Amino acid sequence: MKIEVSSAKRVLFLLLIAALMAGSGIFGFSGQSAAAATTKYNVQIQSGSPSLALILTSKGSSLSQQGTGEGITFQMVVDGKAKTEKLKTGPATYYPVTILAKSFKVPTTYYTLGNNKFKVTEVMTADAKGKLYTSGGDVDVSTTTDGQHPSAKIGDGVADPEGSLIIPISLAITTYGPNGKTLMKMTSLSNFTTGRSKIAFKKSKSGLEGKALPDDSAGILSNPLAGTPLDLNAGTGALVSTAGFAKVKLDPKGVPAASTCAGCVTDASLLGDVLSNPTYKAIFVKYTGDLLTQYAAVLESHMKDSMAATLDNLKGGNILTQDGINSMMAELWDASSGGAPQPVKFGGTLDLLGGQIWVMQITGASK
Repeated sequence: MKIEVSSAKRVLFLLLIAALMAGSGIFGFSGQSAAAATTKYNVQIQSGSPSLALILTSKGSSLSQQGTGEGITFQMVVDGKAKTEKLKTGPATYYPVTILAKSFKVPTTYYTLGNNKFKVTEVMTADAKGKLYTSGGDVDVSTTTDGQHPSAKIGDGVADPEGSLIIPISLAITTYGPNGKTLMKMTSLSNFTTGRSKIAFKKSKSGLEGKALPDDSAGILSNPLAGTPLDLNAGTGALVSTAGFAKVKLDPKGVPAASTCAGCVTDASLLGDVLSNPTYKAIFVKYTGDLLTQYAAVLESHMKDSMAATLDNLKGGNILTQDGINSMMAELWDASSGGAPQPVKFGGTLDLLGGQIWVMQITGASK
């Protein structure tokens, strides 16, 4: 049976189909059209989001501090109207993105260093505004800094995948000493990206001169340090960032007495020549077994530069897990100090090089 449909009804029918197709998702990539209105997403940072800080105090103590971004929550607003721009990679299309400062929540973090306990709080100082690319984006970040004046290069000349996001975020970070008084206040402004991020101290007077992340992360951060494009339909993605600071002032009121921490110091020169010292060599053999022989030349070469490079090589060669590295380092430091943990002295200023990964999960959305 043939059904006749009037022209007016046919137009209404097509409009209805178009409306249904336009509203078929919260927000779509992969050929779908974005809704005209903005969309607000609730985001939570998941486990597997490590952070690392390489720290050098003006008192001569060097240490690394690991942490996690797990538990951070915020609301991210994605504009419904696409914009275009021209980059070195060619034409690019993106949606403006805003992370609302008032929605940004970070669990209070506590760090224990020897016999001292520190508290750290973070607050977003202003709404963060970035770009979520559907095509043509170039979001890799390479930064050099003297600790005071960072110089960031955005893009490497190669277009990144759909869902690439770059967004500068400013965080006010406060550290409290064991007595509950403020030890340090600083503001960190860094580019968070789903691409690659790296940073190096150059032309600085810092003791961290020449240090770089992720190169000196000893396997704690992936190398290269890279995020994952944001998929709003699946609700997944990952941001990475790096930052460096020099001569950050410490408030005397919050400075603790010298802490002690086995395995905190990372300067290999304090250990001497590990391979020629029977005590140190025995510890390496304990953890690496017969594989020590074939890696001896590599170890000897790296030991002249940095312990971090050696540990990165060990982990990269699948000889040790990160737990194994930590245990080995603790034993080496105990042996090198006659069984006494190394002192970590605070006071004056400190220099810091940091990096982190935020594995994101969208937990809800609203118009």
